[in-house]
Amino acid sequence: LEKDTIKYIANCNEMFGTLLLLVINVWSGWNQTPWAYCNNLTQARALIKAARLWCLQQGARKPSLFETILFDIVEADAEGGFLIGGLSKVASELYQSCIERVKEAKDEEINLNAKRIIEAHCLAGLSRLSLSGFEEKKKKNDDDD
Repeated sequence: LEKDTIKYIANCNEMFGTLLLLVINVWSGWNQTPWAYCNNLTQARALIKAARLWCLQQGARKPSLFETILFDIVEADAEGGFLIGGLSKVASELYQSCIERVKEAKDEEINLNAKRIIEAHCLAGLSRLSLSGFEEKKKKNDDDD
């Protein structure tokens, strides 16, 4: 990230504590094209890392299950082909982990509609990875071992 961008993010964080909101806005992943407002994978990774750290450092409470899953989906979308140079294996593991955690979540933690949206988004991400040939490469590498 450019120095001006880092300063802007730091100032927003100090003034409003809005890093999580900033990540969600830049990602805008419930749309058809997540990360439409981000130029490259390096920017997305830096933004995700800064927001995760901010949430962990707040001290008043730890991030909720929903926030943790949302961060993983955001990262999976960044790594899963929406931005050039992502790691498909990481994306696949994150999507699968999110699906498992959503299925195990209690209704008080994540409501049914949110569970369905998260699961659908993750399944779409896994489908996209499969169509891109990631699953075939993965199976071939597993067979070689």
